[in-house]
Amino acid sequence: MRTIDAHLEKLGIMRSNKNLAWGAKASDYREEIARAVADGYIPVLIELVIDIDLPEGAIDINHHDARSTEPASILQALDLLGIEPTRHDLLVATNDSGFLHGLLRFGATTAEIAEVRAEERRVQAITAEQEEQAIAALRDMRIEEINGVALGIVDNLPHSRFAPVSDHAFAEGQVDCLVSVCRGEEGSHEIQFEWYPELVRALAEKYPDSWSGGQYWGSYADPDEVICFILGWLEEHGAPEGVAKPSPRRQ
Repeated sequence: MRTIDAHLEKLGIMRSNKNLAWGAKASDYREEIARAVADGYIPVLIELVIDIDLPEGAIDINHHDARSTEPASILQALDLLGIEPTRHDLLVATNDSGFLHGLLRFGATTAEIAEVRAEERRVQAITAEQEEQAIAALRDMRIEEINGVALGIVDNLPHSRFAPVSDHAFAEGQVDCLVSVCRGEEGSHEIQFEWYPELVRALAEKYPDSWSGGQYWGSYADPDEVICFILGWLEEHGAPEGVAKPSPRRQ
């Protein structure tokens, strides 16, 4: 969204950004949409949940959920603007739609991966203190070797900002997949698994009250139970075929 906004600013195109959290709705911009139509413009909505009737001709840009097979939103926006994406735009798009899996398939260099992931963490407002806490937690990471898979287990994170944990762990090339845990008060633990899509789907099926993407899964389920399930799954299945290693060092 920041990269799209930078392109729009450079072109002098009017836009409205209320900096809302994930899940923002079209109704949050009801007045702005109506004003654009009244002034003779075509409203373009980017990654908003469509919960109201849109005016005829309005353009809805998104690549999530039912539209996950479409190009990343930034690529849809640049195509609409008639702009050829730069390599940085393509890296941002690939990271947005495919995370490390996509970046590796794209052929991003180690330096490019580090740069785009660091940029995302800055945009997420992950603080320097949270970065330091993540690095400190990684020093105590336990690595379980199961059926040819190196599973990293970080079980002492004092916050649930998991991005710096996974970014640094995969950059260091120590693990093939990763579990990160933030233990809060009873019933408020948070756990995240990253990397193997097949295991992500298995976790999502076992714990339906959770959230997931192609290569990550998260939940408030009991961490010890989840880790036990992951260990059992890896013992039975090992590394799925055709899945890239998360770090070039582990190729």
